[in-house]
Amino acid sequence: MQLSKVERQSLLIDIERTLYKKSYGEFFNRCVRELESGTDWHIGWYHYYLCDVMQREAERIDRGEEKTCDTYCISIPPRSSKSLLFSSVFNAWLWLYYPNQKLLTLSYGDELANQLSYQTKLIFELPWYQNLNNSFKLDPSNNSKSKFYNDKQGGRFAAGMQSSVTGFGGDWILVDDAAKVTEIGELKRNNVINQFRHTIFNRANNARTVCRMVIGQRIHTQDLIGWCLDNLNCKHINLPATISDKIRPIELIPEYEKRLGFLLPELFDAKVLAEYRKVLGSYGYSAQYEMSPIPVGGGLLKYDYFQTIAWQDDFQKLTWHMVIDSAFGKAKSDNSAILVCAKWNNSLLIKKSYQLNEEFPDLIASIKRIHTEHCNTQSKVMVEGKGSGPSIVQTIKRETRFNIHEIQNGSDDKVTRCHAISPVVESKRVYIIDGSWNSCFLDEVCNFPLAQYDDQTDTLIMAIDNILNKNNSVSYIAQKNPNR
Repeated sequence: MQLSKVERQSLLIDIERTLYKKSYGEFFNRCVRELESGTDWHIGWYHYYLCDVMQREAERIDRGEEKTCDTYCISIPPRSSKSLLFSSVFNAWLWLYYPNQKLLTLSYGDELANQLSYQTKLIFELPWYQNLNNSFKLDPSNNSKSKFYNDKQGGRFAAGMQSSVTGFGGDWILVDDAAKVTEIGELKRNNVINQFRHTIFNRANNARTVCRMVIGQRIHTQDLIGWCLDNLNCKHINLPATISDKIRPIELIPEYEKRLGFLLPELFDAKVLAEYRKVLGSYGYSAQYEMSPIPVGGGLLKYDYFQTIAWQDDFQKLTWHMVIDSAFGKAKSDNSAILVCAKWNNSLLIKKSYQLNEEFPDLIASIKRIHTEHCNTQSKVMVEGKGSGPSIVQTIKRETRFNIHEIQNGSDDKVTRCHAISPVVESKRVYIIDGSWNSCFLDEVCNFPLAQYDDQTDTLIMAIDNILNKNNSVSYIAQKNPNR
């Protein structure tokens, strides 16, 4: 039987509609080419893999089945079409088949969130899409940049991470780029995490079936993805630009092996990645393309810069000093650190590093105990002059005969000060006595500035500045001990 042109066209649309219901990946492949026909698209295996994840979750929500994890954490390099896949095209595919589902989509700012939402509306207007869509119509009375609904009770609300989302719940909570890659400071990171914990996480229409996803590059060990992995039941999809032991799930490693170790060589080959590494530096490249906010081998200070040495009887003759970076105690997130060290052969010899989380009276007691264990009357106790530092100095002066002083570090930030002492460490003039404390100390100082804590790094910087670089004369505020 010969079909008319209209019948043929209708049949082809039905076939296409059936194909796309079975494969969001095929829909995505076609949609991006319709949306930006002039772009040289490279659609790879990982696009189909992620599309399959999204499709399975949509089908699960439609069936009313309980979720299998609190949150998906999906880390992937920039310019890999992730925002199109998760925040723009997905909404268009979803409503063709499940138009009653609601989406809450968030990005680091309102402008970006609205831009991705607007891109979805552009897809709705494509003639190709309109031919496919026999499922829904947009509600003209509820149609704005940040919020729109359809006539099947589906809706979408787009917002920046710090915006109010009161009054809107979602079957999907999609956080796409929660923070800018430059926002690695603790305050900004904590603002994002607190907003997610206290405002966004519970915006589910149905807590049993909701699908939450946090998508982006890694910017810090304690970014939002890091917090979720540490505190929630997560499924982690980690897709670095090149093959590594950080690929998650590990079943995806063969996909890299098929492509000579690359995620998508057409997009990220060795030459391109070398250019990115040169421009971004080891930290930026490691976070954004290796999906590891700590560069292999360490940060500013590399693991192999430090020399581990066994205890020698002659070390007993050295004068051991204490360097203290204090925190406010258990009510705060930071620890206090105490470094016991000495000058030896024009190098810094570290006997032990202590990391403490104690209230003020207990910290004073620990300082006294450590001094008794390691120091003598010639030893200097150097305390950073911030936080509880001045109070520690005053208390120890009243209660002991320790040679204690307050250290002033100047106005430079920690990264600048770490750069300043790095030549000393790189020249292998820092030795550490072999002990069980070594790994904790090295993991922190070698992962700075992307480690969770930096108190031990502070004590190392102060020790090098005030024991080696000052010719063993400390840069303290001169105050006579009234008890001496």
